[in-house]
This record gives sequence, structure tokens and C-alpha cells, in this order.
Amino acid sequence: MKLVWCPETASKAYIDAVTALADRNLEEINVAELVSAMAGGWKAQLIVEAWAHDAGAATGVGLRVAAKHGRGRHVCVVPGEQSAAEYVDAMRRAGAAVEAESVVVGEAEEVMRDLEGVDLMVVDCRRGDAGRVLREARPG
Repeated sequence: MKLVWCPETASKAYIDAVTALADRNLEEINVAELVSAMAGGWKAQLIVEAWAHDAGAATGVGLRVAAKHGRGRHVCVVPGEQSAAEYVDAMRRAGAAVEAESVVVGEAEEVMRDLEGVDLMVVDCRRGDAGRVLREARPG
């Protein structure tokens, strides 16, 4: 799929991310707002987040907002069931509903081999396998 930049959608995703994150006690809100605008502006259909267990929810909230604007989907990859529960809890505390199918449990490198058509991927830099995970991405 060829991505075409849409400044109007980027602006809407950014503003909605700012609104969704307002009055939340979350870290790295500025990063979340930026990635929301990027993903929304490109109208990414498949947005993948490789989450680190202590990362919080701000980026996930921003990516979910962007997915809504692009009529795409946001998938979060976590290493285990405990991490999945932590992610879902963090997102709920941030005011974002999370569907079970949007959280994929498994080693990120292996999961990326099975996900085809990735338009945008965000890998938490605290992960030790960030480079390997990015190399396994299969763009759309």
C-alpha cells in the first residue's frame, strides 16, 4: 500500500491525542502526540507497537487515536501474559479501551514475521531487541 501524507488527518489525530492525554498523569506525552500525528497523517492501516513492560500507556493511546483516524488498527506486541495484563491495565487507567485481539503475546521478532502489511511501527527504545524487531517488520 502506498502511503500518502494527509496534513488534515495528521492535525486531527494530533489534536485528538492531545485531548485524550490531557489531564492524565502519564510520561512521554509529547512523544505520543508526535507519533499520533505521524501515523494519522500517513493514514497507516496497520500500526504495531512493541511495548516495554515499564513504558506506560501514552504512546499506545496516541497510536489508537491515529488508527481510528486512518480507519486502521493498532496492535501491541508484548512478551508474555503478565506484560499483556500490565499493558491492558495501563491503557485502561489512561482511559483507553483495549480489545483482546489488539494485544498479541509472543516474542516480538516472531510476531513481526507473522504480521504482514505494517505501515508504521513503534519500538520502545528500552527493549534490548529493538533493532532485531525492526528488521523483522514486513511493510505493506
